[in-house]
Amino acid sequence: GINICRGLPGNPVNPSEVVHIHYNPLSDGTVEAGKFCFAKAVEGEGEKFGFASATAEAGQAPLGIAVRWMVGHTLSVDDEYTTKFMHGQHITVAKRGQFYFAVPEGKLAQIGNDVLVNPVTGDVAFEAADGFVATGWKVVGMNGQGYAQEDELIIIENWS
Repeated sequence: GINICRGLPGNPVNPSEVVHIHYNPLSDGTVEAGKFCFAKAVEGEGEKFGFASATAEAGQAPLGIAVRWMVGHTLSVDDEYTTKFMHGQHITVAKRGQFYFAVPEGKLAQIGNDVLVNPVTGDVAFEAADGFVATGWKVVGMNGQGYAQEDELIIIENWS
């Protein structure tokens, strides 16, 4: 088949068609490039700062996907080349566009599947399950077969 998924999780398929949230939150140290993140308020020095986290309270909708730009981000290397953004680092979060996304462990994705996320754990599913919330994102592309499995790249999009 044709391999249309050429990128890394969190890379936009077409950077000129991405819509970001209206601010750049700071990472709480748990946010990973190419995964969903959630709003989190952190206090310090009497001020509240807009942070993003990999998890949230049950039922909370995600901000969007933490974008992996190939320039301007220093990803943490604490865990052998992890994709986590360091605590306090500004991150870019996309709410619309098309992105490369890695199918999580033990999951199968098919074109047309909705992408759901569990705010408490940060886990992703492609079919309805208890504790999971809608993200507005759908699976629209994969590498030439009818499904994609663990660690394979797919393309997800959200234009709403």
